[in-house]
Amino acid sequence: MGQGIDRKLAISRLKGFTQRPGWTHMPAVENNRVFGLYHGASRTILDASMVQFMAKSMYPSLFKDVNPEQNYLDFYKKYLPVTPMGTFTVNITE
Repeated sequence: MGQGIDRKLAISRLKGFTQRPGWTHMPAVENNRVFGLYHGASRTILDASMVQFMAKSMYPSLFKDVNPEQNYLDFYKKYLPVTPMGTFTVNITE
């Protein structure tokens, strides 16, 4: 996950966690509710977007109109001179 990481690769890596010993019987794995977020964005001023992603992952109907990854990209567009390229939030079912 993060800068320069292709979405398909991020999903593949995330799915790898579900094969760990003992994980197959976890409710999140059984219900395909496994999510990943870019750690580099979850400990800075950009963490607001990652908190949105966690909220939407836990309560999708309450946050259906929120697009955390787009909000992350919009922050860069508005305040920073670079455009991030990569995968910053992902759901195992994508």
